[in-house]
Amino acid sequence: MNLLPFSSVYNKLKEKCEKFEIVSISWPYTKQDEEKFNQEFEMMPWLSFQFKDKAFRKLIYYFDTNHHPTLVILGPDGKILKSSAIKLIDNYGAEGYPFTPERLEEIHKARQESQTLKSLLVSGDRDFVEIEIL
Repeated sequence: MNLLPFSSVYNKLKEKCEKFEIVSISWPYTKQDEEKFNQEFEMMPWLSFQFKDKAFRKLIYYFDTNHHPTLVILGPDGKILKSSAIKLIDNYGAEGYPFTPERLEEIHKARQESQTLKSLLVSGDRDFVEIEIL
């Protein structure tokens, strides 16, 4: 999984002076995976470890990543805010930070309240609305 698209969320939050850090934990299956990671590693704005690092191996087991890439969000005090944040960042973007249940519920309610029939039936180039109701 390519984690680089998430860097825009990271950068947006850092621009807002949010105090957090993201740690990337990713375990390669193959030599190709390792080479791909090493290329992406140079462009990652967040923290990560080299595969051969002992601390990295401990993190793999601690977070039980099961060979899936993981983004861990640390708060300003160094405590873990979210141990698996990829889906949250993908679904909510920077708007979801700090990804607390309260914040996510607030976003969910706002999205529900702003829904219209057109917003439900039109997506990208797919438009299931035949006539617009005034």
